[in-house]
Amino acid sequence: AETRLATSEAHLTLAHHAANLGAWDWKVGTEEVYWSPEYYALHGISPDKPPRQQYWLDSLHPDDAERIKSRLAYFLETSDGWHEEYRV
Repeated sequence: AETRLATSEAHLTLAHHAANLGAWDWKVGTEEVYWSPEYYALHGISPDKPPRQQYWLDSLHPDDAERIKSRLAYFLETSDGWHEEYRV
């Protein structure tokens, strides 16, 4: 099982790198955030900095920021599905 997990993680890392994609995970209700190395690079943030939700909010395009912040507040209140397109 450990070998399969390590192989799966290696494939996911390779796919992110090849597609120039980043991944992130946020445990809602906490400040615990994970960013992949690719996510740091896409946002121009040093991987030495701990990931913070505020960095993501600060990266939103000004024309999209208020809408996304409003949708995020709605999502956190309702736990309704989250599917948004926005620019950073």
